[in-house]
Amino acid sequence: MHKLLLVPAVVAAFIAVSPASAQSVTPSQIFQEAESINAQLATFHTANASTPTDDPDLQAVTNRLPRHVFQKAREVLLKTQGLRALKGLPEQPIPVVEVREVLPADTIQLLKAISTGLQDLRPAFGNPPQPAPVPLVDGKSPTDAYKAVAKASLSLDGLGLPPATPNEVYRLALTLVSDIDKIRAARGVSAVVPLPDPVSGKKPVDVYEISYQLLTELKTLVEGKADYAVPQGIVLPAKRTGAIKPSHASEMINVLLAEVSSVKAKVGATKPSDLAPPQNGKTPSDTYQVLMRARAMLAGL
Repeated sequence: MHKLLLVPAVVAAFIAVSPASAQSVTPSQIFQEAESINAQLATFHTANASTPTDDPDLQAVTNRLPRHVFQKAREVLLKTQGLRALKGLPEQPIPVVEVREVLPADTIQLLKAISTGLQDLRPAFGNPPQPAPVPLVDGKSPTDAYKAVAKASLSLDGLGLPPATPNEVYRLALTLVSDIDKIRAARGVSAVVPLPDPVSGKKPVDVYEISYQLLTELKTLVEGKADYAVPQGIVLPAKRTGAIKPSHASEMINVLLAEVSSVKAKVGATKPSDLAPPQNGKTPSDTYQVLMRARAMLAGL
């Protein structure tokens, strides 16, 4: 997430997916839609004489599930709003899914909204030629779809969006704590978990590491108690190998949000995620402190 995305209030609209459409959408169709977005973004880069941001770790992505693809698509839709703001266009509504296991049809709707948002931006890039239609290729997996959506996220970064900041990472951490609290409420857990003592000197890599540790602890909970078991379990992502930036810490918390959304559905929580308000003056140490509280809250389950 980027600074421009945090200034205006984002309008939310609920996604309602019919059983028929939910069954008809395949990972190959999601891949096709994502690659169509990438083709559109490529025309913007040509007009802009720019290139997408590089991510050497993208090809090492481990098995991803529909909920991970959806969360990444939501990230791309939010980044699209940032680019629209840069070019003087209004925000689009951001769809919110009711609390249930994410379906491929949910992700297709997000991607179609992204395509619409990018079409509006064509005049800002000199109305480049429309890209050729992307053919449907059968046999694609959710992991393939995830990589294609992640590619779009990197492409948007290269079009001038400001880099992620510690304030945005902190905001995601607060959102995660709020979702864990919804799980606790659904399970009848009311014990107050206070914020731990402040810490200092933490860097984005420390936030990334504690987020990964929190994910492993969530995996242990899901695998150890049937009441929390989610479809296909939790597959830990491959850990990054290079320098860790705030955007990488955000990425890991977004993975957590995807998994926690599934746990919420499992335990009967009904309220969608509440995106925490914009933050100012926060550091990686502040985020680390919040994630320490998240670990304590999870341990109480």
